[in-house]
Amino acid sequence: MEKAICAVDKINNLTPRPQFVVICGDLINELSDDATEIKELQINDFQQIFSKLHPSISLVCVCGNHDVGNIPNEDSINKYREHFGQDYFSFWCGGVLFLVMNTQYYKNRDNVKKHAEEQDQWLTEKLNDNKGQRIIVFQHIPWFVENVDEKTQYFNINENFRKNMLEKMHAAG
Repeated sequence: MEKAICAVDKINNLTPRPQFVVICGDLINELSDDATEIKELQINDFQQIFSKLHPSISLVCVCGNHDVGNIPNEDSINKYREHFGQDYFSFWCGGVLFLVMNTQYYKNRDNVKKHAEEQDQWLTEKLNDNKGQRIIVFQHIPWFVENVDEKTQYFNINENFRKNMLEKMHAAG
């Protein structure tokens, strides 16, 4: 918590102030689904600390595995949305389109196929509707760690999703 408090203080004192700040996942530390009390305390701490951001600075939250689980489910997605907002969305700032994605859907979508497919559709539409625009994507899990052809591992997006999504992004310019 001390580092987060320090970060908020430093962000608030930047000149000029940023229009937004992004936290790319793992907003809380507790991963276990059984530790409901600990998760609630960590969510409250997070919200209390980041509520101190200057009102002119928007907070952009990207979900990670500690927030929705390694194997997300309907309940974990709904709880995330209740506490932090949508798990995928877009916004414009300074002529740039920012896309915030839930990359846990690309690790395991077994329990959340509907949500994952909705995000896929949303992403396809955003990319198609904004071809040639400047687009930046925020996500928790990187597409790859060292090269695009690497095998699926814990710290990258599964190969089948990776290549498909990167092709869509490349086609959008």
